[in-house]
This record gives sequence, structure tokens and C-alpha cells, in this order.
Amino acid sequence: MPLAIVLIALALTINIWLWGHWSFERSAGLSVLLIVDTLLLFWLILSPLLRFRKGVTFATSFRSWYQKLAFYLVMAMTIFLSVSSFYGLLKYLLPLKILLLGIYVFLHWSKKKVSSSQ
Repeated sequence: MPLAIVLIALALTINIWLWGHWSFERSAGLSVLLIVDTLLLFWLILSPLLRFRKGVTFATSFRSWYQKLAFYLVMAMTIFLSVSSFYGLLKYLLPLKILLLGIYVFLHWSKKKVSSSQ
């Protein structure tokens, strides 16, 4: 779960960087994708915080299928937008994000493999 938090923080950093350098004279589709990516990212951040007041922790609130779907959509859209917008900082953050996402998927997959074999 801490790796998911790091990935969300990294996606937020990339989104802030993109909004600072984004030109809306680009493709309208990419602009809409950036807006949807940012809205999903803020929903991923705020949803567990709002549920925390009800006593639900971040780890348990992140287990729902729609939050997992939103997480993977945000990661995919952020990677796509980063690749299509090679700005200085993104060139260095993108490989780190892909590495962390790969580690996250591997750990999640290996945990499922161990639990299914038991």
C-alpha cells in the first residue's frame, strides 16, 4: 500500500507539472484526457480521506474494484500524457513511475500467487 501512495504522489507531481506547461492549443482530446486524469486523481486522493472520518483506513478503502480501476486508469493516462509531452522533469519521473508501477504489479501478483497456492 505505501507503494500505491508513492505512485499517487508521483502522478500528482506529474499532473502539476503538466498543468504548468500545458497549452490548450494542443489537441482537444489530450486536453480532455488531462482534465479527466486530474479529476480521477483528486478523487483517488480525497475519497479515502473522506472515508477516514468514518473510521475506514486508506488500505481498506483502496480494496474496492472501482478505486483499483481508477488507480490503474490514472497511472495509464499519466504515463500516456507524459510520453506525449516530453518536458524536462517528466523525462526523469516517467522511468521512475514505470519502475514503481512494475514493482507494485509484481508484488500484487506474487501475493496473489502465494495465497492461491496455499
